[in-house]
Amino acid sequence: MDYMSTREAASKWGVSIRNIQRLLAENRIPNARKYGISWMIPSDAKKPDDLRNERRREKKEFLHLLPMNCPMFATTTIYHKPGSAAEVLKTLSNDTNARDLFYAQLLYYQGNYREAAKLSKDLLLRTKCFDTQLGCLHIISYASMYTGDYITWLETYEKVKNMPAMTATETKMKELCLASKDCSMYDCRTYPEWLKFGCFDDLPMECFPILRYYFSKYLLITRTYLGSIRVLEVVCSQTKAEGAVIAELYLQLLMAIGYHDSGEIAIAAKHFNRALDLALPDKLYAPL
Repeated sequence: MDYMSTREAASKWGVSIRNIQRLLAENRIPNARKYGISWMIPSDAKKPDDLRNERRREKKEFLHLLPMNCPMFATTTIYHKPGSAAEVLKTLSNDTNARDLFYAQLLYYQGNYREAAKLSKDLLLRTKCFDTQLGCLHIISYASMYTGDYITWLETYEKVKNMPAMTATETKMKELCLASKDCSMYDCRTYPEWLKFGCFDDLPMECFPILRYYFSKYLLITRTYLGSIRVLEVVCSQTKAEGAVIAELYLQLLMAIGYHDSGEIAIAAKHFNRALDLALPDKLYAPL
């Protein structure tokens, strides 16, 4: 077999000697051999693809395919009218990812935890969509919590934690999902700093309705919201105006708790009744 030096390979492939040395150090040139401090590269070796191109291809495989880029897909304005779940499913009939994720999340909110987890597991095996994968793990985690399956809850926690994130947005999506798991049990130790301050930069606006809830829940857990409960009225009203039904449902319940804790029972009842109006048409019992 004929060989060429690093200098000859650099000249042949039109790259720097340093680039060739890097490729050799990463064992990316097949059958290259090192003698002492010198390398011998097969003369018929083909130039390896640039790692940056490989990363670009990897990123393209890790897609964002939902109509709204939010793992908690059903909490977005895609579901904007109480009682319209069946209509939403019809509008998503040509989008398998979105339809199945919405339906899995709907089953969860209706209290059908095992079916929600089963559908989420099936979808997880056949999707490369980043948001859909996170959404599936989110539902599997919550379903396992309600069925008392701690092992699955812990496994999904680790899967979310170890998912590769290509961008700052994807990192924050992961952090949001991890924080949401813990805050459901009134534990805010995993809350990232940006969520503690209510700073939603780098995240798609589709996430804002449910983000407002998790931020408000943090205020509830840390008992810092009591003096500003009326400020949260603005948060709730904004979500109502946008038409994010499930996000508003959670916020209305949070407001009911807040007013009840501060002794304003009549206002608490008003918010709870609004939550019932949002939940009952599609039997969204889980939040209640």
